[in-house]
Amino acid sequence: MRVNFSILGLYLAVIGSSMFYTLFIVWGITAIVPMEGRYYWGVVGVVFLLVSVFSLRFYIPRLRDSW
Repeated sequence: MRVNFSILGLYLAVIGSSMFYTLFIVWGITAIVPMEGRYYWGVVGVVFLLVSVFSLRFYIPRLRDSW
């Protein structure tokens, strides 16, 4: 099995940028609804997964041509 490291780097870049967007989305949510402990980390996990899935689904096909 051959691994294309160029595409792997593209996926890692999108995952990294998803962390950045998650930071601001969760910051906005906690400004409206104060949370602590496991609820906070649950929201962080869900938001990160949603941002990552939507990024990988809609943004990767556009980036493949330019990467």
